[in-house]
Amino acid sequence: MNKKFITVVFEYEDGAELPARITAAFAKNEAFHGVKISAVSLEDEITRVEQLEEQLA
Repeated sequence: MNKKFITVVFEYEDGAELPARITAAFAKNEAFHGVKISAVSLEDEITRVEQLEEQLA
């Protein structure tokens, strides 16, 4: 089976429900709506990669 990955950055306000649900599922090492969460970051990793690419260019 070929593994597939999706990278998503959610922007949210304090008190949003989704981040707490995702991190809870990750901590329990269980599927979240049928998918395994393989990594979690509380930062905007897409922007960080873009900034690194700019520095390396």
